[in-house]
Amino acid sequence: MKNIEHRIKEANGRLRNYSINIEQIGSRLYLRATLPPKPQSINNNWHQQKINITVANLDGVKLAEKEGKLLRLKLDTKTFDWNDYLRSESQNKVKTIGELIQEFEKDYFERRQRNFKTESTWKVEYQTVFKTLPQHEILNTEVLKQAILTTTPDTRTRKRFCLTLRLLAKFADLDFNPNSYSAILRTIFS
Repeated sequence: MKNIEHRIKEANGRLRNYSINIEQIGSRLYLRATLPPKPQSINNNWHQQKINITVANLDGVKLAEKEGKLLRLKLDTKTFDWNDYLRSESQNKVKTIGELIQEFEKDYFERRQRNFKTESTWKVEYQTVFKTLPQHEILNTEVLKQAILTTTPDTRTRKRFCLTLRLLAKFADLDFNPNSYSAILRTIFS
C-alpha cells in the first residue's frame, strides 16, 4: 500500500497544471495556491495562501485533489469566496498557543529523527523562544510582535525569535512576516 507522502506527490503531479498543491502539516491536509486576500487582511494583493481541507490520510488526499480542481474552477470563473472556506476553518476548535506549540513539537519530531542533535535544537532554538509566549492565549500577530520586541535589536537572540516565530506562524497558518524586526533577516530575505 502506498504511503500518504507518495499519494500527495502523485496528486500534486496531477494538480501541477492547476497551479495548486496539496501540503500536509501535522495531521491536516491543505491546498496551497495564489489566492485573493482574506477579508480584513492587511495584504491587498493576491498571494500564496493555504486552505485547511481535511485530515491527512489516504482518503483525505483524494478529497483534497478533488477540492483542488474545484478551487481552480472557482478561481477561473471568478466565483471564489473566502467565506466558503473560512466557515469550515472556524468550525475547527481554536487552539491556545500552548496547544499549537505541542502540535508543532509533535510535527517537528515526526519530520526529524529524535536524537541528541534534534533534541538540543528543539530546546535551544525553539523551546527557549516558545516559553516566552503566553501559553493560554490565542496566537495572533500582536503576540508574536511583542515577543520579538522583548529582545535587543540586531542580536542573535532577536534573529532566533524572528526565525522561530515565523515558523510557528506558518505552522498555525497565520500571515506574519518578522523581517522588519531583524536587520539580519532583512538582509537574508530582501
